[in-house]
Amino acid sequence: MSSLTNKPTDRMDEILRHRGFKPAGVRRERVLYKKGPVCYAVETRSVPIYRAGDFRALIGDAILRFRASGGAERLLLAVRFGRMGHKAESDLCEYAAKHLPDLCWLLVPDRGDARLHLAPHGDETIPCDAQSDAGAACVRPAGSSRLFSPKSQWLWKLLLMPGVDESRWGGGPVRPRSVSELAARSGVSQPAVSAFVGRAEAAGFLSRGAGRLTVVNHRELLDDWVYAVKHLRRQVIGVRPLYKEATDEGLLKRIREYCKRYSAPSEFPPVVVGSHLACHLLGLGRSNQRSARLHLAGRPVAEVMEALDLVPDAENAAALALVTDSLADSIHRGCVSVDGVPVADALQCYLDVRPSHARGYEQAEFIYERVLRPQFERN
Repeated sequence: MSSLTNKPTDRMDEILRHRGFKPAGVRRERVLYKKGPVCYAVETRSVPIYRAGDFRALIGDAILRFRASGGAERLLLAVRFGRMGHKAESDLCEYAAKHLPDLCWLLVPDRGDARLHLAPHGDETIPCDAQSDAGAACVRPAGSSRLFSPKSQWLWKLLLMPGVDESRWGGGPVRPRSVSELAARSGVSQPAVSAFVGRAEAAGFLSRGAGRLTVVNHRELLDDWVYAVKHLRRQVIGVRPLYKEATDEGLLKRIREYCKRYSAPSEFPPVVVGSHLACHLLGLGRSNQRSARLHLAGRPVAEVMEALDLVPDAENAAALALVTDSLADSIHRGCVSVDGVPVADALQCYLDVRPSHARGYEQAEFIYERVLRPQFERN
């Protein structure tokens, strides 16, 4: 599974610029760079995990598109890997030698050193900042915390998600087209929405024109969003079922009964299921991982634990956790009901699982390909 993006990620762009590449425009789905007198068409792909057959098909598709475009520039294929196999580079070299000997390429794993090949100049290894996070660029834009504040995350969802099937998004079908509409739909004051729109425009993620607000550069937006959520102040309490024989079905039944008891039509649900278990409940599960985050809104932690038959367990935090933070608007207003259980929307599931070391990147990419990318392309 791979996806075509419309511009290099921050790290890819940084690598190219530091080696003398200068942006030179856009042609179809490729960003053009110049290095001296030579123009390079940079096609960017994102691959959650290396698979030899899929990777060779990716290379072949890129070469065919390049030849069909009729451009005089050289092709530079930039591939970002969630997990890069040790044979990725040799496979690429072997395929290029047969089909496009002067192919240039850049391989960028989320963790580890990148590799750059510029024919005929040879290869280079580019170390990554050891503190960079999986799925995140090595350099983060200034002010990203304000761009993804709790209220801002709700505003982003209202701009991105209307139009997604109501079984995977519960925030309504109508996408706001102006600042005033966005303020009315979100419940956020118009001055605060205006400030958000200004910051989003300055960051290159939002444009205004033709009577609408249009989100752009979706991949980079999600990268920065994941980074901001990961560093958000929140209380995460590792828990486990009180009884060893407890099952997911039993936990969901107790959540259903608890929410029915304490929810009212005008209130947030007190608990929303997120992370891998939520992906399965939305029909988007990619693996056998079923860890869960239970996002709480307004109810005491002790009360929730008693109602759901849970006890503290720091060692089991990765499998089941209660999360208290200030994202009630973003998470609870966008959730959906699955057999009476409040479940996080598809975009929230993406944000929940992406940092997870338990096949989180692969699961996030599956959500992106199945739900998010088609939605973004429609808008």
